[in-house]
Parts: sequence; structure tokens; C-alpha cells
Amino acid sequence: MDATPLCLFWKGFTVTHHEFLDSKTLRLQLEPDDRVTPVCSGCDRACFRVHDVHRRRVREAPLLIYRIALDVPVRRLRCPTCGPTRERIDWLPGRSSVSTTLRQWVERLVTLLPIRHVADLVGLHWHTVKTIDKQRLQRDLPAPDQCRIPRE
Repeated sequence: MDATPLCLFWKGFTVTHHEFLDSKTLRLQLEPDDRVTPVCSGCDRACFRVHDVHRRRVREAPLLIYRIALDVPVRRLRCPTCGPTRERIDWLPGRSSVSTTLRQWVERLVTLLPIRHVADLVGLHWHTVKTIDKQRLQRDLPAPDQCRIPRE
């Protein structure tokens, strides 16, 4: 078992390098954990054949006083069932540049503060925060009943 506390945050990856980009931002370089088998995002089966790897910059929720930028290697797999697909990373949905943890934190903050304040606090663009809030509202609120809307 790995005794590094950072292995708890990014399942399937380990931190191999870190650097300070400025006084408030810490960049962590992640590498795939050899003990974890990549899983196809299409069929959710283990797949050992890696087609290629590209690195992606992802924003993570702050850690202590630092904004966290992750440098994540995303593997494209050659799945025998689905063909070429991306590996499934539980904490990084789809092609998002924001981790699930940061997305959840923004969703909570936006219920308490204006979008501009949340954007400044978290260090994301205003439109990114607005999009996260809009997706939360679409997910959590029911669609309005069209019959009850008055027509002019």
C-alpha cells in the first residue's frame, strides 16, 4: 500500500513531480500507476493495449493556500470491443479541463456567492463557472410545466 497521502486524490495516478508556477499556483505532474489497469470508457472493460498518450492540463480544487494545476497523461486505448477510445478516469469526466472535485466545490459556492466572486476566488473564467452552474441547475431542477406558463 502506498503511504503517500496524495495517492488518495487521483485514483490510478501518482504524483511524480511538482513545481511552483507562481506564488499561488502549484503544478503537479501525474503518471499512471502501474498497479492499476486502464479501463475503456466505452465498455468499462480492462484494456492493456495503449494506442497513444497525450498530456492534458486540468484544474483541481485548491490544496491549502495553492491553486492546483494537474498535468495528466490521458491514454487512448485500442479496445478489442470498441476500437480506439479514451481510458475512463473517474475523477475527470469526459474532455473536461476541470476535475470532479473542483466542479463540486464550484457548485456549492455558486449557491452562496455571485458567479463573479466564485470565479475570482477559484481562479476560473466567469463563463466556466456560469457553465458549471447552468449544468447544476439543469440537473437538479425539474423542467417547467409548459401548461402553466401564461401566453401573451
